[in-house]
Amino acid sequence: MPTSKRDIRAQIRAKGDNLSPADREALLKPYLPDPADLSTSRTRRRKLPRKTPIRTFIKSQIHHLAYAFTHIIFGIVVRLIQSYHAVVDRILAIVYHHHRTPELIRKDVRGLKRIPEHLSVVLTLRTEDDSLAVLMDEVAELAAWCTCSGIGQLSVYEKTGNFSLSLCLHCSILCTLLFCSMLTMLL
Repeated sequence: MPTSKRDIRAQIRAKGDNLSPADREALLKPYLPDPADLSTSRTRRRKLPRKTPIRTFIKSQIHHLAYAFTHIIFGIVVRLIQSYHAVVDRILAIVYHHHRTPELIRKDVRGLKRIPEHLSVVLTLRTEDDSLAVLMDEVAELAAWCTCSGIGQLSVYEKTGNFSLSLCLHCSILCTLLFCSMLTMLL
């Protein structure tokens, strides 16, 4: 009876027959574990309790805790940075608000390469009660900016037409322009 794998394979090729059960066992024997090792490993498993489920549970809980902690820390840092920038932007807006002073308006416009001769603006009337007064204030601000920055012509368009019928609007624009021109003369 052949004992090596080569002998078994050579014999099969020569005969062309199927393997007997003993030949199949001999062919697979080098790849199978030793039966003595299997019996001792089974007894060891039964004697020792398994620690891996508890270890994996603890490990996963530590990972979840680390993730949550990192998420909270980064969330706090991002919120602090956003708050800081909001406060700084608000302070700068208060400090550098033009207050209809021509110097700050000219300073803003000085960096531009070209200044338009004609500025056209499309405004919308809101639905609140004081929307016409707010719109008048916005047009007065635009007129002051145009006067101080050297823009000669301002066209204002409003869809409903209520804006052009208001007499108070013309008065507020004139007052704003007179105030701006008086400040320009004084400075």
